[in-house]
Amino acid sequence: MKPAATIRLSEEEIMTFIESNAEFEALKLPYHTQAVERGIKLVTEASVAVCGEVARDGFICTRQNCQKSRQNVPTYESKKEFFKTARQQQSLLWQSTGHLLVQIKIGSYFPYILQKKC
Repeated sequence: MKPAATIRLSEEEIMTFIESNAEFEALKLPYHTQAVERGIKLVTEASVAVCGEVARDGFICTRQNCQKSRQNVPTYESKKEFFKTARQQQSLLWQSTGHLLVQIKIGSYFPYILQKKC
């Protein structure tokens, strides 16, 4: 695999630079952006956490997928919006299955089957 700085150059161009001892102007790549810093941090964490190239690749892919799925979580401007959406989802759940998630005092959700009264 070629380095990023020479990936767009052919073998002949690289050999010309080597033989002529000319100064090589590397491609202007963004080395100090937030995305690059995040990538370096992620690779460093993966190197510490797992051993082996395949495991490191899996670790990185998993972390990136988690970040993407977090971006899909809806954001709300106010509590009013949140509760409106929650009520709509609760209504849809009741209509489709006849089951309802009931919130108990502890604050966690447990599925309780509520029978519709006819």
